[in-house]
Amino acid sequence: MMRRLPLVLTAIFLLHSTAIWVHADANKRELKVMTRNMDAGTDLNFFFITDPVTATTLTFNEVLASNIPARAALLANEIAT
Repeated sequence: MMRRLPLVLTAIFLLHSTAIWVHADANKRELKVMTRNMDAGTDLNFFFITDPVTATTLTFNEVLASNIPARAALLANEIAT
């Protein structure tokens, strides 16, 4: 036990000094968070009211009409700002 005491004390000292360093630096940090819901542009309701082939076609057209690339570009600009 006495042989391990210096090792244990060194480990405690290192952990304690690291904890103080992290705590002191924590007040200087700033974290900004942004959330957005960017969906596919459809609610998939066509699948409840029409046959599967028509629903797929209507849903695909609805997604295309939502212009995902343009919306993604606007979102990228907002993130950059």
